[in-house]
Amino acid sequence: MMKQSIVYLLEVFLLLAHHTEAKIVGALVLPHGEDAFAPELVDFAAGSRELESAAKSVSSAIVESEKPDVIFLTTPHGLELTDNFLVYQNSHLSGTAVLQNPMFPQKETKSVSLEARTDVSLANNLVEILGRGVTKPSLEAKENGENAEATQKSKYALQGLLGFADSSPLPLDWGEIIPFSFLSGTAGSPQSDSEAKSDSGKLNTQSLPAVVVASIPTFRYNHSVEMIPELLELGGDIGDVLERSDRKVLWVVSADLAHTHLAEGPYGFCECAEPFDKAVEAWAASLEPCASSESDTECVENAKMSRDLLLVEAAKLQQAGAASCGFTGLVMLQGMLDHLTTRMPLEREQKKSGEGSSLCEAVSEWDSRVLANFHPTYFGMMVAQFKRSESWVHCRQAHRESEILARE
Repeated sequence: MMKQSIVYLLEVFLLLAHHTEAKIVGALVLPHGEDAFAPELVDFAAGSRELESAAKSVSSAIVESEKPDVIFLTTPHGLELTDNFLVYQNSHLSGTAVLQNPMFPQKETKSVSLEARTDVSLANNLVEILGRGVTKPSLEAKENGENAEATQKSKYALQGLLGFADSSPLPLDWGEIIPFSFLSGTAGSPQSDSEAKSDSGKLNTQSLPAVVVASIPTFRYNHSVEMIPELLELGGDIGDVLERSDRKVLWVVSADLAHTHLAEGPYGFCECAEPFDKAVEAWAASLEPCASSESDTECVENAKMSRDLLLVEAAKLQQAGAASCGFTGLVMLQGMLDHLTTRMPLEREQKKSGEGSSLCEAVSEWDSRVLANFHPTYFGMMVAQFKRSESWVHCRQAHRESEILARE
């Protein structure tokens, strides 16, 4: 009996080790507004320096500590289709963002250039597993080496984009370049327009990890709240694919908050703007590991309260006119958090002669914090970190339960 118990626990630890070899190591919400990237463009308006400092410091810290193989980025301002989500498949991406706040037209524009390389294999895998319009082998069937008879119909409007036969890079602009620049450690040194003209024109090359870029369809402009169910499911399933890969992945949401803080701004004023930003901040600061004294019911209730801050309170304010370009990306992030916080199977139920059945599940917990949340001009921006703090393996075998905690 003792020998069986030791073997059983060893199997559990091996499952946990396999599970933690590669995974989503954390998540960031980073702004893409010029105010946070180059505060001088808005005369260092209140909050702009704090946003820049927070974005630079947290990006540098997580890249240094976690050393991700891949950055998965969702962008609301990339190459966009009307109805379908896009995953960039070109091996190289590049672009130059020309930055100017419309409320400071007297300020000389500044430019920042960036090159990135795509993890093509991972991007293709996302499209193959989740892409639209054809019947494909299910994820489980593919992992288990089963034939194509075990299939499922994709439920997502997701497509891959390969441009120019991969002979030239796909273009990037501010929605990708600004957060990638924070992550590459090159933020804070944009060129003025006159400097750019005198330059050779060669793109800056940064030492970013490989990237996978996913863009949100333009349908979001008037229907972002309607998209919530699909965004949650898609975020969860993308998280599943990334979690099962052999890469360490950092999930990044390129997002700005409400765009209706000022009547003189391009989108006018809405009383909903300030409450929206506060609701999103409360959501982004609300995740914490369940205390050992808390019951499962209390943990579930706390998680629901956290989700409701984004999916109910902020959603109502978005519907009322907050006009946040980043709302859809935040909901996708919530979908990933939901999927990886709930119990994720590590081992399908197996029947062994004389040993009954066993089922092991992983339970990840997250800790979140907001480093900055300001609206220097007409739109809000936030810097937030979601840290994966603990992973549990919960196993049941022959009416016996065992829980093992690994602190990572």
